[in-house]
Amino acid sequence: MYVGKERIAYRLHKDLLISKCPYFRASLSSGFPEGKTNEVHLAEDVPAAFNVFVQWLYSGTFSPMETANDVSVKTRAYVMADALLTVEFKNDLVDFIRQWYIMQFMGAEILTVLAKNDAFHGQLKCFALDQLACNLLSAGDKPKQSVCYSPDGTKRPGIDAFLAEGSSTATEMFWALHKFGLTPYDDPSKREGCHYHEHPAESPACKSAAEKDEGEA
Repeated sequence: MYVGKERIAYRLHKDLLISKCPYFRASLSSGFPEGKTNEVHLAEDVPAAFNVFVQWLYSGTFSPMETANDVSVKTRAYVMADALLTVEFKNDLVDFIRQWYIMQFMGAEILTVLAKNDAFHGQLKCFALDQLACNLLSAGDKPKQSVCYSPDGTKRPGIDAFLAEGSSTATEMFWALHKFGLTPYDDPSKREGCHYHEHPAESPACKSAAEKDEGEA
């Protein structure tokens, strides 16, 4: 396995890759050249994002997030996983990212990455738009939150830069604010169950859905 333009090498268990990722199942179990050489090159992805996938692949966990850059790396991992068709990984990762925002106010760290992939419309974008809209509209009732979005606040420069780019994602931010303004606030980071998951028929059931089924059995 080689990742990125610099071709960083990874030695991973083929059976594990095939069992968890439809993209690798197709490329490594077919007549494609990758299946004959057991080599795949993900030229457009970055090693830092692929490392997130590898950790999950072998342990089912993610390293803790401490900075906005950590969130950006995991966002890139989510976009990568979308191309790799790895729904189980995406569902676990969006849950993990949501937990970060229970204690943190959202800036533009997720949306800035997604704006560079404007064709991407996964559930992580839905969450980021909802969470930032929620934080902005509820800031007036929470002094600490209000300060971070003020003209001199810590979140303001990143959001201003993101909006100045004029991407379609920035336009979606405007309408997310409109949507949230019409409904009672509920914090997207604290929603229970399968919010912001994907459940295509051929993918494994997410943990929340499996737990619900067990409870109803």
